[in-house]
Amino acid sequence: ISPVNRVLKALGLPPVTSGVPELASITGSRFDVNHYRWDNYPEGILIIEKTRCTNKKTFKSYDCIAALTIRHRY
Repeated sequence: ISPVNRVLKALGLPPVTSGVPELASITGSRFDVNHYRWDNYPEGILIIEKTRCTNKKTFKSYDCIAALTIRHRY
């Protein structure tokens, strides 16, 4: 969760306090691979989509955050 918290801190948002399983392991849907959801996030429902990025200078690949969404709880 430390990479997630670094991004949240840079955006001025509260940190997450624990990790969550990949959403696909809960839903069984292949569309939820690389998606993570925190239902108890203080600002709403936090959804993060992970992807693979490549440093174009070194050609090294690493995990990175492709999208971060906060949905309002109703």
